[in-house]
Amino acid sequence: MLGVGVKTPPLAYMLGSPSFTPTEVSGCVLWLRADLGITLNGSDVLQWDDQSDSALSFVQATEADQPPYNATDGDLNNQPSVEFGADTTHQLELADATAMGGVDTSTWIFVLKPDSATTNQILLRNAADAIFYYESGAANEYGIYDGTGHRTTGVEPSVVAQYLEWEFDAAGTACQCRVDGSDVGGSLTYDATLDLDKASAINLGSWAHTGTNRFFGSMAELIVYNKILSAAEQTLIGAYMADRYGL
Repeated sequence: MLGVGVKTPPLAYMLGSPSFTPTEVSGCVLWLRADLGITLNGSDVLQWDDQSDSALSFVQATEADQPPYNATDGDLNNQPSVEFGADTTHQLELADATAMGGVDTSTWIFVLKPDSATTNQILLRNAADAIFYYESGAANEYGIYDGTGHRTTGVEPSVVAQYLEWEFDAAGTACQCRVDGSDVGGSLTYDATLDLDKASAINLGSWAHTGTNRFFGSMAELIVYNKILSAAEQTLIGAYMADRYGL
């Protein structure tokens, strides 16, 4: 019998069949997972295909800039991952994010294992906005840049495997950071315009082709929803992360 304070897992897990996937939660407009939709050039990633209905692709045609692929990552429960930061130019690019819908209210979830907490480290950015693992532009904290200013949590990032979530609520001009399902810092104010899911190109793993502000570490998954997740949906995601990555 479950004890007091223990979360009841989703039915699929209770029945011994952990078949849940993030697309079962409505509003999924991007889902990258490192065991799905990967095209390799030798041991490096040429293309990473979205598993949501948006059917997008993050591509790196320049061989020298292709990030290495880890078929087994011991830091992420032996699941596959894509390695960033080993070279200054390693990154993947989505040419046009229009299919994601261009909404300003959204939830972004990264599964990653950082190698270090030093300097600016961008997980994903476009011409206007960025989501950082390590934001040292204003302080050494989890943070974002919303095109107007740096928004940081007041909490220095941990150099451990984690799932990092950013929730953006345009109606309240508020954003919230979470790590492994728990709030990090308080709610932050942002400019209510999130351009990451709009027409301009998105870089994954660094600021730009030059490798400026690149992420040092491995990434196993990226999930984006065009809404704020409910408490029940957060529970589903948490159980999925625990089952797959031990987080």
